[in-house]
Amino acid sequence: MTVADEKRTPMAEMSVETTTPPLLLLDWSQRGRCIIHFGPNPRNGRDNALPTGMRGAKVWFRVGGIPQNEDGCKWLTDDTNLPYAHAVASAQPVTIAYRAQYFDRRMRTRPFCNAATATITL
Repeated sequence: MTVADEKRTPMAEMSVETTTPPLLLLDWSQRGRCIIHFGPNPRNGRDNALPTGMRGAKVWFRVGGIPQNEDGCKWLTDDTNLPYAHAVASAQPVTIAYRAQYFDRRMRTRPFCNAATATITL
């Protein structure tokens, strides 16, 4: 049995700033939903652990394609487990751009990764 330390190990103040942004891999093969894989190696779930000090990723989206800047995105989720399934209710095919950024235990965020897009059908 492992006994927890009485004193927490201090976290580097800006370790989130030195972490490489996550990569995104989208699977929109199922109707009405997009499965979002993110991390350093989203193609391989066995080798896709969160970077040291990171607790998860904030996932953002924008209907209509890639925005010029982050202001055009809406928050989707704070995800700590992979993958995330985004259900989309639309009567017509819709193109959605996704972006993600890591966060640490203090909810400090890393800059966004490159956007990835998917066209989801009903």
